[in-house]
Amino acid sequence: MARKIKIVIIILAVVVVVVVGAAIVFFNFFAGKNVTTYKESSEVLINPLIGYAVNADEEADIVLSSLVYIDITWAELEPEEGVYDFDTIASENRIEEWKSEGKHAVLRFICDYPGSESHRDIPDWLYEMTGDGVDYDIEYGKGYSPDYNNETFIKYHEKAIRALGSYLGQDSFVSYVQLGSLGHWGEWHVYYPAGIPRIPDSEVRLKYVEPYIAAFPNARLLMRRPFAELPTGGGLYNDMTGAEADTYSFLDWINNGGVYEQTGESGAIKACADIWDSAPIGGEFTSSIAMSELLDTEYDRTIELLDATHMSFIGPKVPVVYGDESDYKENAYDLLSHVGYRYYVSQMEISKSGTLRNVRLTWVNSGVAPIYWDWQPCMYITNANNEVVERYALDINLTEIGQGDSIISGCSVKEEYVTDDSYKFWAGIENPETGEPEIYLAMDTVRSGKMSKLK
Repeated sequence: MARKIKIVIIILAVVVVVVVGAAIVFFNFFAGKNVTTYKESSEVLINPLIGYAVNADEEADIVLSSLVYIDITWAELEPEEGVYDFDTIASENRIEEWKSEGKHAVLRFICDYPGSESHRDIPDWLYEMTGDGVDYDIEYGKGYSPDYNNETFIKYHEKAIRALGSYLGQDSFVSYVQLGSLGHWGEWHVYYPAGIPRIPDSEVRLKYVEPYIAAFPNARLLMRRPFAELPTGGGLYNDMTGAEADTYSFLDWINNGGVYEQTGESGAIKACADIWDSAPIGGEFTSSIAMSELLDTEYDRTIELLDATHMSFIGPKVPVVYGDESDYKENAYDLLSHVGYRYYVSQMEISKSGTLRNVRLTWVNSGVAPIYWDWQPCMYITNANNEVVERYALDINLTEIGQGDSIISGCSVKEEYVTDDSYKFWAGIENPETGEPEIYLAMDTVRSGKMSKLK
């Protein structure tokens, strides 16, 4: 008896589903409503402002990228007081080449880069003026660490950043600036047990941050830790990407803030949970773990750490792939699907509205972060000659569509565009500087350039 009742219930449930489905189809038909859904593509996409940031002077075979990484030492920038060697910087970093290809840059200014030989990364003339730092030979390497509390050093640093901004901060080429300047590699820490002058406290550190804000108005500024001096809208960078313990420490700073061990300041690191909703996270792969481990034997762990940190770019330490010999080449590309944004249209709904048709598009971001610049989503209509006859700028702010979020926006079009099959509908995201669609949508559909077909 119970079995018969169960069968009856199943039959009734099926009937209800069929009836409801038929009612929806019936209603949509007479309402003139048509709904099309689209599958998300699993394709690896090379899109602007995200992915791998490769050394700008790199000559090796590398994975594809839309970003380049430029670090500049003070000694390179200003070999003589007030004389800035932009020609050499441009040539060595192939700046005009990358600009012509539409790439964007990550920039870091460095005063202390440990190396294999004794050297100084500040100009000789500045060393003669200050000279109160320490030449070191430690486990990190050899180099010179200035005393960052020196007022003369601070004064000339401001001038250097202002000059750097006048050259690289006036357009959108430099899109990310990692606030370096302080500490080994510009990472705001020093190995003070070797007698190296400590990183200064918050009041002095702010003097190193403020020049960047004015010099790079078009870039997003990033810090190694979420210091109290983090500029409004500023993001972070994790130079230990792929290292589990170090990345969890990085996430702990983000979620809980705390004491800065270099200075002992309480509250020097401020909590900023979910910072990636409004500001970018970047960084590079750790040098403490072999790439074959990061992208092969421990690949799943690497992806978990990337997902947890919501990174938009990785570099300049990135996988180097020679031909088809690399065991991790496939993963090196697959990883790009776990970095930055992935926008697509999941549904298009067309309904009647008098003599017009209303089109509603559902936009989704399946990536780990939004885009952090105001690029313009559009719908286009092309004719039989594949010429764009209509462009509709949609009322969507992509910076507000984070991981897993969606938003609906629409427009009204002429009825003939819907009823005449010679017209095709497309979606795209435009670069505001060029007015052209420049982002591949993660949609399993036909493309024309960087427009994805809707109908």
